[in-house]
Amino acid sequence: MDVPDLTDLIALFEDAPTPAYDDLEWPVGRHTFRLTRERTDVRFSLDPAAGEAGIVIAADGQEIVHLGRIRPVERLSITRDRSGAESLRLWVPAVSTEPLVLSTRPTIAVMWNVRAAGQW
Repeated sequence: MDVPDLTDLIALFEDAPTPAYDDLEWPVGRHTFRLTRERTDVRFSLDPAAGEAGIVIAADGQEIVHLGRIRPVERLSITRDRSGAESLRLWVPAVSTEPLVLSTRPTIAVMWNVRAAGQW
């Protein structure tokens, strides 16, 4: 998996990740980044070696989005524009030709267009 430098991810989430296991250092194992904007929290978990990610968003303490075991993640990229907006893009070609976008600034949001699972 193609992953941005850890320092860039720390800058995006404004804090270092927490490893799932104390004896595993980046990039081995699952690591969770946390960020809060106003009353919205996001937890972004990433296991670079396994190519797996997860996103949980809560508003006012209530979980509103839970995307677990997003895989296989092919690559991640960070975007920043002139207005100050920042986001993390996850490329999951097995599910979509467009990236999953996790906005971290100015607000926390998630956007993803996926292929249809079947006929409706």
